[in-house]
Amino acid sequence: MDKIKNDEKYAFIAYNWDDVNKAKLHSNISIIIFAEDSDSKKSIIEINNNSPALIIINKFLAEKLITFTNQKVSIELSLDFEDILLENIYMTYKGKNSKDTIVLTAHYDATGSTNGMFSKGIIDNGSGVAIVLELLQKTIENNSNSNMDIIFSFVNSEEQMYLNILGSKFFNQFLKEDYNNILNIKLDSLGEKNVETIYFGMSGDINNDSLIEHIQNSFNDMFILENVDYYPSD
Repeated sequence: MDKIKNDEKYAFIAYNWDDVNKAKLHSNISIIIFAEDSDSKKSIIEINNNSPALIIINKFLAEKLITFTNQKVSIELSLDFEDILLENIYMTYKGKNSKDTIVLTAHYDATGSTNGMFSKGIIDNGSGVAIVLELLQKTIENNSNSNMDIIFSFVNSEEQMYLNILGSKFFNQFLKEDYNNILNIKLDSLGEKNVETIYFGMSGDINNDSLIEHIQNSFNDMFILENVDYYPSD
């Protein structure tokens, strides 16, 4: 990418997601072609207004395209669009102050199968859905008194990167219209056997040291903690 000229447009072929993310930073890269390690004949196309178009293809096709390296090419795409209705589900437990809220979130979609390989949907994210439902049941059974609203939410379209976590974005816009202060706790992929690491992330004004202390106290230092920057996606 260091050979890219500012006065030309490029189609960039990437073989890993790090290169995809780097290519998105170049305004004169018009199309990113990602070579997926599979034999699938299906292609996935992601089109956003503020970043290059992303086309995911198999490595066999990518190897054919790589022969056009450093040559001028013309790419023509024919797309069929279909409207799909996706739904979020939520329940609000009213508190004394209805201008502030705690949101407990779990995405309820899963990746299904890819080339005969099935994801662990019961973990990602049936586990998060089960915990949010359990917390909802306990909150109602205990007739909990809360100083703020508690929202139990189940969002769609988290897994499908080409749909750009639309469920969470849509629900977030709804929350910002009704609340002054929002604390969202996302629960995702919990309880898998033989796992020694808890991955966590945060955004906004959350204190990192305070969060680590709470996690360690809750689990008595049973797990390794790793801070990652992609988990606040929901």
